[in-house]
Amino acid sequence: VGGSQKLLESTRVFRADDPKLPPPKQGMVRFVCISDTHGCHRSLDSLLPRGDVLLHAGDFSCIGRRREVEDFAAWLGSLPYARKIVIAGNHDASFDKAFIEECGAGGFHGLSLQEA
Repeated sequence: VGGSQKLLESTRVFRADDPKLPPPKQGMVRFVCISDTHGCHRSLDSLLPRGDVLLHAGDFSCIGRRREVEDFAAWLGSLPYARKIVIAGNHDASFDKAFIEECGAGGFHGLSLQEA
């Protein structure tokens, strides 16, 4: 980062095993935000802090194959968060059928409509 921009160390990012993780406060909603897990979501089980809402901000899969999506959905369903929000990222291509069709016979990195 150049110029007048500075990156500050976050004081609000915590893992589940972080002793500085503050306890939940009455009347507040705690969001747990993750992204770019690329099929490695199950390795996060012991690292995710308690919260009310889990937000996955994209790229939960490598290319969006059905088996990747189904595994992620099963994992997501097993988590204790009251609400779960998932935003498909550019690697989650199977959520955009028109894009896969535009890629032609080879699909997106080999992903065909039949696999999506």
